[in-house]
Amino acid sequence: MFAKNILMKVLFTILILSLFSNCKNIVETKNDVKEIAKEKIELDSIAIIQKLGMMPPGQIVDVKEGNILLPFNYSIDNSNGMYVFKWNLGDLIIDSDSTNYSHYSFENSIPYKGYIGFEGKLHFIETIDSTAITIGKFKKNHSELYKKIYFSDKESVIFKAQNGAIAVLYFKYIKSKKLFSVFFKENKGLGFKPTEKELLDLAVTQLRVAKNFYKTKGNIELKNWNNFRSSLSILDKKVFRGIYTDILKSIDTLETDKVYTPKIDGNWNLISIINVGTETNKLWNAINRIEKTKKKNFQKIYNTELSDQIAYLRSYDNFIKSEYKNDSSIILSKESRYSKLKDYAVFNKVIINNKEVIIFTGGWQNFGKVNSKEMAYFYLNLFNNFTDL
Repeated sequence: MFAKNILMKVLFTILILSLFSNCKNIVETKNDVKEIAKEKIELDSIAIIQKLGMMPPGQIVDVKEGNILLPFNYSIDNSNGMYVFKWNLGDLIIDSDSTNYSHYSFENSIPYKGYIGFEGKLHFIETIDSTAITIGKFKKNHSELYKKIYFSDKESVIFKAQNGAIAVLYFKYIKSKKLFSVFFKENKGLGFKPTEKELLDLAVTQLRVAKNFYKTKGNIELKNWNNFRSSLSILDKKVFRGIYTDILKSIDTLETDKVYTPKIDGNWNLISIINVGTETNKLWNAINRIEKTKKKNFQKIYNTELSDQIAYLRSYDNFIKSEYKNDSSIILSKESRYSKLKDYAVFNKVIINNKEVIIFTGGWQNFGKVNSKEMAYFYLNLFNNFTDL
């Protein structure tokens, strides 16, 4: 009898995990779950509604099912890997093998601690039943899936799943297309112990993204730091505070004309700096000569030991033009000859601890995931506001 009970518990756990897992399996330690469970966090509905109402700078992305609005740091993952998903949600059958189903995965260009390479999925399911999913049906029919509901309205819910994750669910019926749009994302610790406050804040940030999908235009004020700062989650901000702390600790020992890249989790070079010397000033002047209306193959006209330390300037397919320029900042853009995708780089000359440095996106290994104009302007603003995170 004891063995049978144990087996039933194992089967139940597997069932729950299968409902909320994607193709990447995440193992969460019992200690992580216990740490989260210890906290008693209640969300302020008014504060949530205010945060959900914020409109971050973003861009309209065209997908088969119509246009969706994504914030500056989100992009669609076009890797097209194998994906299997089945879920009976309310009266709606979500089945990745069905011909009435499609989905999109999102990437976040800010790899916060615990980020697993994707930022949720948006599912599209064709149906004529506009009431197949309601918040009432979720609460009544799926009570076995959640321990606690933190927030809900008629189209969304933030809840703690049985596996300890804090999950976001958003759904909307699109009458003109006769389909349901369903966004889902789980958040839990991966190799570290996030606080429940951090995970809840992340969930609210993700829900705001989902609620803005069908807005007709994003915030177009790209030079207003407050628009960007208010869009960041607590975990997002921690990434950049850590980078700036590293810069402050290292700046007095940096060699001139050498690239230094603060380390973060993962393999990304997000931000690097150069202690300005003679070669750095030559590089700065060469970048400044790049025109806005005419692309230049930068590597052919300027190739030095210093520029070779910067992946964006070193790359093979390197026809670059200027996107924006002032006395202390430059945004560069380049479009691959093989696709319409663009990559950007931001360079800023600034004084930190009485030292003149150039701070820029990316590093020796990669470009730093600046793949939209809006993301480039985020860094343009950040480089002058590190102390205001």
